[in-house]
Amino acid sequence: MLLGQNTIAPRAKVLFYQPEKKFQLPELDQNQLEDVYDEIEFLGFPVTMSAFDMLKTTFRGEIMAKEMLKYAGRKVRMVGNLVTINM
Repeated sequence: MLLGQNTIAPRAKVLFYQPEKKFQLPELDQNQLEDVYDEIEFLGFPVTMSAFDMLKTTFRGEIMAKEMLKYAGRKVRMVGNLVTINM
């Protein structure tokens, strides 16, 4: 075929007939937690729920950040993202 010529190639002749296979895809389970893990994999962070919502526990800390001054010098438990450590 030369450049610029629009010719249709002849159909290939089949030497052996092979029946078409029919595949059945399984029903895939989808839930919100799997969607969040996909978001973390693709984006690096969750979008549809917070990382704290993904926890199996309902514990969210004994005090809130705004109450920290009231508990100065005492041990308390909090839930949060570690941003920095003062050395």
